[in-house]
Amino acid sequence: MNIPTPQSWPNCDKAIYAYINGFVNMLKGKLTDNLVGIYLHGSLAMNSYFPPKSDMDFIIVTFRKLDPALAEALNMAIARYAEIRPTIGCIECSVIILNTVQKVPEPTPYELHYSEMWHERILNGTVKYGTEQFDSDLPAHLMSVKKRGICLYGMAIDDVFGEVSWQSFLMSVMDDFNWIVENVNICESPYYGVLNICRVLQMITERNDKYLSKYEGAIWGIRNLPSEYKPLIRKALEVYASDNAIDESERKTGGVEWDNTALMAFRNYAKMKRQKYLLTERCILFPLDETDFNELTPLVTNTEVREFLGGVRSLDTTLTNMRISILASNEHLFTVRLQNSNILIGLVTIAPHHNPDDMEISYMFMPDYWGKGYASEAIKALLEFCKKELGLNRVVSETQTANTRSCHLLEKLGYHAESQIERFGAKQIIYAYDLMNGASL
Repeated sequence: MNIPTPQSWPNCDKAIYAYINGFVNMLKGKLTDNLVGIYLHGSLAMNSYFPPKSDMDFIIVTFRKLDPALAEALNMAIARYAEIRPTIGCIECSVIILNTVQKVPEPTPYELHYSEMWHERILNGTVKYGTEQFDSDLPAHLMSVKKRGICLYGMAIDDVFGEVSWQSFLMSVMDDFNWIVENVNICESPYYGVLNICRVLQMITERNDKYLSKYEGAIWGIRNLPSEYKPLIRKALEVYASDNAIDESERKTGGVEWDNTALMAFRNYAKMKRQKYLLTERCILFPLDETDFNELTPLVTNTEVREFLGGVRSLDTTLTNMRISILASNEHLFTVRLQNSNILIGLVTIAPHHNPDDMEISYMFMPDYWGKGYASEAIKALLEFCKKELGLNRVVSETQTANTRSCHLLEKLGYHAESQIERFGAKQIIYAYDLMNGASL
C-alpha cells in the first residue's frame, strides 16, 4: 500500500496548526472566565490525521451552563469559523459543563454541538438552545479525550475528565457501529463504514479497552481479519489517507467507485461478529476461546467452585472437553469478564442437557464474586440469548440439592423445580424456565 504518513498535533500542516490556534483564541474570547479547557481528540490527537478526510475534533468544557443567547452566538461563530477552514475535513465539537465530564451520566447532556451536519440549521436559526440535549456519541468522545486526548488550553485532562464506564463507552461505540451495519448504510459511506467496523471488531475480538483511530483500526483489520476482506480494508485505508483533491460531494465516497457486493459481504460479517458478545450491567460475556485457557485455570481447578460439580478434574481433561465444546455447533460457552477491568470471573454455558429435548444453562464463578449478583446478571443475559438468538421456548438448569446457594439463585431468577433425580452419586434438582412467558413453568 502507498499510504502517506499521517499527521498529529502539533506536527501538522502549518495552515491547520494556525487555524486550530485561531479557533482556541476565539473560544477563549467568547467564554472568558467560564472556560475550563479546550481538548483535542480523534485522529489529530492520535497520530492518524489525513487532511483531506479527517475532521478536527474538540471537547470544550465550561464551569457553568451557557445562557441560551450566548450558546446561540457561540455556535454561530463556530459555524462561521468552520467556513474558513483550510481543509475539507471540518470542525466537530461539543460544549459540556464540568460536572458532566467528571461524572459522565447516562444519557450524557451537552450545551451545544457543532458539526458539518448541523451547519445549515445553526445558520438558519432553527437550533434550540437552553433545553437539555443528549448525545449517545459523547461517552466515546470523552473516553477518547481521557485516554489519548491533548489539552490545547486550560486545566489538565486528568483534573477535568472522570472515568467513562466500559459499558457506556461500548454502547456509545456500538450505536455508530449499528448504524453502519443497518440496511445499505455502508454503501453510502464506504471508507468510513469499513474503517469504523475494523476498530469496533478489534474491541470485540481482543476484549480490551484500547481506543483505536480509523487508521489504526484499518492496520489491525489487515493483520487480523479474514483474507477475503483485506482488499476492501486496504482500499478503504488508501482512500481515507489519499491526498487527492476531492470536492464536498465526493467526501463520503472519496471520489472513487466501490464494489457494493464486497461492502455488503463485509457488513454481514460484522453483523455476525456483533452477535458474538453479550453485555450486562457490569460484565461482558465473550465466546470462549483457547486464548482464555490460562485465565480459566484458577476457576476450573478451584475446589470451592467444583464442590458440587463432581470435584476438580484433571486440567488436561477439562481443557480437552472445552476444545470439543468450542467446535460444537450446538454449544455456546462464554467467559464472564468485568467491564471495568477485563478480569475473568466466571464461565457460563448453553449445551444439550442429559435429556436431549432440552438445552441447559450452566455456570461457575470464582468465590470472590459469589453473592454479588454477577451470576444473576450473566444468566439473565443467557436467557435472553436463548430466546432471541437460539429461538428456544424453554431451558433447564441442573444442580445438586445440597447446593442451596445455586438453588436459591435459580428460584430467584424465576426457574421452577421440575423434578429430582439421582445422578453422579448425588441428588439433583432439574429447574426449568419458560422463555415464552419470561416466567417459571
